[in-house]
Amino acid sequence: MLKNGYLKKEDIGEREYDTLANGNITEGVIINLKTIEIGSYIKSEK
Repeated sequence: MLKNGYLKKEDIGEREYDTLANGNITEGVIINLKTIEIGSYIKSEK
């Protein structure tokens, strides 16, 4: 998404670690989405 221009470097946050329901720990990255579209619903940051 960064490569294709959908995200900027400042939209990508720090790494985080989450615990799943089965107790496993998984690593993720915080992403700031300015607009999200699901079907005909569109929500944009103001």
